[in-house]
Amino acid sequence: MKSEELTNTFTARDADGNEYQICEYTPIIELRTLSGDGHRAKGMLRRLETSEGQVVSRIDEGEYEILGGFEAILVTSDDPSAL
Repeated sequence: MKSEELTNTFTARDADGNEYQICEYTPIIELRTLSGDGHRAKGMLRRLETSEGQVVSRIDEGEYEILGGFEAILVTSDDPSAL
């Protein structure tokens, strides 16, 4: 079974100083052995979106693009927990 888990949040700002909460979701894979033992493994591909549900694309370390409107919004973050 595969699901997603919220694994991180951080704040990013646009050029006008508007703040956006960025949420990082990590796929979680539930594994079962033949004996029935269960294990959870984190997937490699993480997904980013704003707290309002807009898609976020990582451009570079600390640089992101918020998609979903008429124009993409470039935001940056110096938060140490940022992806």
